[in-house]
Amino acid sequence: MNISIIDQDQSYRKKLEDIISLQSDIFCLYSTNSIKNFNKDFKSIDNLNILLINIDSFSQNISNTINKLKQSVNSLEIVALTNQSNSSSILPAICSGAGHILYKKEVATEAIPKILQKIHLGETIISPNAAHLLVRYFHPNQIVSNDFTKREHQVIQFIIDGLSYKHIASILGITLDGVRFHIRKIYKKLNVNSKAQLVKKYLNGQINLDNSAINNPHLINPMEAKGEGKRRSDSDEDGKDIYHLGG
Repeated sequence: MNISIIDQDQSYRKKLEDIISLQSDIFCLYSTNSIKNFNKDFKSIDNLNILLINIDSFSQNISNTINKLKQSVNSLEIVALTNQSNSSSILPAICSGAGHILYKKEVATEAIPKILQKIHLGETIISPNAAHLLVRYFHPNQIVSNDFTKREHQVIQFIIDGLSYKHIASILGITLDGVRFHIRKIYKKLNVNSKAQLVKKYLNGQINLDNSAINNPHLINPMEAKGEGKRRSDSDEDGKDIYHLGG
């Protein structure tokens, strides 16, 4: 397998070169910090299979560059490297022909060879953070499950089920303050101020709960927790916190 690298980050590029040099079946044919240099020498690079390119460094020219490369070698697999936390650089790269997105902070350089092998075998590789950004872009009204921690998923489900703070605390084995802490974080992420607003978002399909996080076999059934078998009513002493977190 033959690869090339375009990245202005010399330190990162050198690490990749060193890792690749240790592989018996992957060869780095060309490495540069400049798209201009690569375009100039591209025709002399024979049998190139995969190109890794840092799209953050060349955001203005990235679409034209990828388009031209794909037109020249349709079978060329292009891996876009990024550290951007928005979709502004990722989308042009994908639309131009980049088939893979790697978020540098999520992928250790030591893991790159295995990833390249998977790509060479036909797999599509997109880092979780990049996938998350794309989902947010194409479905802006959908709150995807990655927005919440496992514990927050559980708390959300219990709120939707109408359980009191005391009940939730008993089930999860945490304090009331612990429940309130999670509630504040959930409300902030959802941009809501009340249980009613949270439930409305859920009913409108704007919250996608992770069932694997909710259906934890180590949790007690909410309606079977000892001494807490009732649903929350407006008269519960902790009920007001659901509606007025700051009060």
